[in-house]
Formats: sequence, C-alpha cells, structure tokens
Amino acid sequence: MRKACLRLCLVIAVIAFSLAPVLPQGFDPGCKLPFDKIKTEGLDIDATCSIDGNSTDTGKRLESNAKNNFCAGGKPISITFATFKRLQAEADKNDGLKAALKESRDDLKDMLTLSNGSSIGEGTLVRFVGWIYDARNSNVGKKKPPRKSGELVNCNQPDKESNDIHIELMSTKTDDEPCNGVTAEMSPHFRPEAWSGLVDMQIARPVRITGSLFFDSSHQPCRDGKRASPARVSVWEVHPLYQIEVCKSKTITKCTVGLDSQWIPLDQWEGEPDEGQEPSGLTWLRSTYPFNLHHRGLLSQLVFGT
Repeated sequence: MRKACLRLCLVIAVIAFSLAPVLPQGFDPGCKLPFDKIKTEGLDIDATCSIDGNSTDTGKRLESNAKNNFCAGGKPISITFATFKRLQAEADKNDGLKAALKESRDDLKDMLTLSNGSSIGEGTLVRFVGWIYDARNSNVGKKKPPRKSGELVNCNQPDKESNDIHIELMSTKTDDEPCNGVTAEMSPHFRPEAWSGLVDMQIARPVRITGSLFFDSSHQPCRDGKRASPARVSVWEVHPLYQIEVCKSKTITKCTVGLDSQWIPLDQWEGEPDEGQEPSGLTWLRSTYPFNLHHRGLLSQLVFGT
C-alpha cells in the first residue's frame, strides 16, 4: 500500500512539474559583448528573454541562438554585396537545407570560400561598407490572436525597445530598389542608447557594418521578378550587429573597409553639419586628424573647453 502511494505521489509530481509554467530567464550572451563599453544595462528584454527566445522548439531555439551570437571571434572578414549573392546561390543548391535546420545549423558553416582562401558561413565575423536606405524598429505593435506580437527571438514582445532595428543597406547612394539591398539587424539586447537613435538619423555618407553572419530561413529573397518581404537580394544578413561606423568622407572610394582611421563609431558621431557649413568641433577634429582618443580629449579641452 505504501509503495503504491509513493508511486502515485511520484507520478503526480512529474505531471505537475511538466505542466508548470516556464519562468522567464535572463539574457546571457556567453561572452563579453563587442560593444561592452557602451552597452545599456537594466533593460526589461535582458531580464526576461533568454538567448534562445524562451522557446521550446529545437529548430527555433537554434535559430534564436544564431541571431543572438555576440561571440564570433577573430578578425572581421571583409565582404561585399556580391558576397551576399554568392552565399544565397550556395544555399539555394541545398534542397533539403530548410528541413535540416529544424535539427541542426551545421550545414550553414563554411558555406563559401572566398578568393583569399577564407571560408565564411553562419557565425562568421564579417564587415562591409554600404549606404543606409532605411532603418526602422521592426515587429512593433500588438497583434490580435492567434497571431503573435513581436518576434520569437525577442520573446514576442511588442514594444520597440524589445525588438530589432531593421537596417536596409545599398551598394550605391542612388539605388532606391530594396530588392538590390542587404540587411543588418541591431538586437535589442543591451542595445546602446546612441544606436537606438539610428531610426531618426539621416546619414548621407557610407557606413561600415560589423557583425555575425546569419541565414534567415524564415524568408525568401527577391527573385524571378517576385518581390519579397522584406525586400532584399539575399536572406543572408548581419545579425546581430556588433558595430556600426560612419565614414569621415561622403565619397565611398575614400571609405576603405579595412582602414580603421577612416571610420567614426556611431556613438561618437555628431551628425551632419548644416547645409553649406563645414564640420565643426570634435566632428571636424575626428574627420581631419587621425588622433587617438587621448589626444582628442586633450584637444577638446584646449580648444572647446569640453
């Protein structure tokens, strides 16, 4: 009788545990953030949404982990818009890729070998230069059931503070066809305050994007005359973004992807001068002289009293 009661109690305990609600988990990137010095702490999204989006589905957990990969190491590999097209072509060759991603994302690693011998794929740290066509808060607003709000990777939160900033980038300043562009996604996790302001900025010069490559199997690229949503030339994207920098020049030929002295981090950029005026203050100093941060600070105190 006693053994029977023990078995019954054990069964009840197992059932109760399996039906118990999953408590929110905090976000742990698993490494020091690439933008650790300017990160924003105390955000609700970081206290309640885990690296896998609190999902219980294997494929979606793996997808969210890839979208939240802030730990890609090594020196960034420079790529171009053509690289995104080549990556798309390689992915298109694998007919069973989408089904395989429900269990593993290993097929996405080292998918393409560049002319310099470097192999790239999902999780590779890359950087490229382009023009911002649009930057907006994505997946914002509550939806009526059964549709879910927000995005799974961000635990379906509806507010802009808890969702990505979707950045559309073009290879030329004059191109206004999003189907020719590529995408970078700025995660809400620990997002620097200066980065959140990107949606309201007008940047009329090239930018340098650095981050981890990600394959967005939930969408399709524009192809065969059919417009995709979101519109872009490839579903390979930079997600998450590690750094965004503004070129000191408005001429793209003077914005070399591998020359750090030509770039200003977004959090240090003071915006465009008024039309017809030359850059002033620290913006002018940064644009004109390749001083290090210590020298800039001294000059700022001497010249501007800041």
